[in-house]
Amino acid sequence: MLTAGQAHNLRAAPHLLEGLKCRHVVADRGYDANALLDLIRASGAKAHIAQPASA
Repeated sequence: MLTAGQAHNLRAAPHLLEGLKCRHVVADRGYDANALLDLIRASGAKAHIAQPASA
């Protein structure tokens, strides 16, 4: 999947995860957003996303 250079990858993440059957999702801290975390949990998977440096 290609996104526009100025678009944040977080916008494409739900489409990438759609229909994916897994137990764990690993991503960098750019994907640390409540909506995405909720989507991952709703699929039955556990999210492993690094916390922002300021956390």
